[in-house]
Amino acid sequence: KFVPGIYLILARWPTFLGYVAEQLGPKLKNEKVLRRCEIIADKIFDASEEIMEHIETSNHVLPVDNSQKTNILSAISTYRQTSPQMVGFGSLLLSALPSFKN
Repeated sequence: KFVPGIYLILARWPTFLGYVAEQLGPKLKNEKVLRRCEIIADKIFDASEEIMEHIETSNHVLPVDNSQKTNILSAISTYRQTSPQMVGFGSLLLSALPSFKN
C-alpha cells in the first residue's frame, strides 16, 4: 500500500501526526482542495512536456512485459495524484498551523 512521504516524515512525531490527521484529514477529502491539487498536477504535467521535447525516447524499447507496464502505469498514476495532494497537504499545514510559519 502506498504511504505518502510526508506521512513517513511526520511519523517521527506521532502525537503531532495524530493532531494533524484529526484537524486536516477531512480537508483532503474536500472536493475543492482535491480539484486544486489536480490543477497542480496538470500544470506540472504540462511543464514536463516542454522538457520531454529535448529528450530522445523514440528509439528505446522498454524492458517490461504488458503486465509490468500496466503496474508501472498504475504506480505513476497514483504518484501523479498523491504528490500534488501532498503539496496541498503541506500548504494546509502551513496555513492551518500559523505557529509553524517562518
